[in-house]
Amino acid sequence: MRIRLVRGSWDQCVAPYEYVTHRVGDEVDVSEEEAARLIGGGTAVDADAEARDPYAGRADSVPLPPAPDLKKKPAREIPKKPRRAASKSEWVRYAEKIGVVTKRADGEDMEKSQLIVAVEDYLSKLED
Repeated sequence: MRIRLVRGSWDQCVAPYEYVTHRVGDEVDVSEEEAARLIGGGTAVDADAEARDPYAGRADSVPLPPAPDLKKKPAREIPKKPRRAASKSEWVRYAEKIGVVTKRADGEDMEKSQLIVAVEDYLSKLED
């Protein structure tokens, strides 16, 4: 029986202590028992049925939705963050550019370490 590997890799024993490694996409002739084991485990599909119906033997018998358009730009690009060793003025400019408040609640300017924490907190919330 002819199978096609669809997941992972498989080492076929061709002689004692001699193996051939097959990878995803490889088509291999195997015994009925070996084919049943590999197809049942989801590692392979029947290559002959695959030629007739591309979704036969797969757990997901519904075609995948179209891929997203990768040419679209994200809603907002965040500029590269300055190094931690950069001056406080660079951190202030960066924070203001991305919309982070640079003043404390009492109206005083933040220290450099406070700015770094505020910027990293803001960026982590954007990632979520």
